[in-house]
Amino acid sequence: DNLGGAYMSAGQYELAEEAYRVQLILSPEDYFAVWGIGRALILQGNANEALEYLNENLDDQHPLHWHGKTLALHDLGRTDEALSELAKLLELDPGTPGIHWYVGTAYAWIGETDKAFASFEKQREYGAMIFTSVGDSALYANLSNDPRWQPFLASVGRDPEFLATVEFNPTLPSDIHLQ
Repeated sequence: DNLGGAYMSAGQYELAEEAYRVQLILSPEDYFAVWGIGRALILQGNANEALEYLNENLDDQHPLHWHGKTLALHDLGRTDEALSELAKLLELDPGTPGIHWYVGTAYAWIGETDKAFASFEKQREYGAMIFTSVGDSALYANLSNDPRWQPFLASVGRDPEFLATVEFNPTLPSDIHLQ
């Protein structure tokens, strides 16, 4: 699951899909991996395939199913259906872990930037740890030019300027050679 997420963050959606498929072999009940495959397919431009995959492999009463379908249906131009799936997320208990992040990313994807920011602010109230995946992800493409985006990233510790200053120089064992 972590490898798939790393590939998603790096914009390597085909590799993310492969990693999530391996994760499902290792853990067949991992609904995060199913959702990851759906998102990877969407980000590869395969919304039809993503929609079909999510419908076949994720319980239609699961919030991640509604989230993935919102993104896919929006990409397919099926706006009313996308908003219907998003409405299911909005009906959940506001204390549901990560719910405001799911809602915020769905709003960001469909171009409802004010609602996306409002959802992210609510999520911050419940915990900012989920924002580890915020940044250059294509899920936030509609927010990247909004003047609120960079200050928001800074407020959750994901400011690109700050992250660029982080040095990572691990010492590897002598028998490991990087090419």
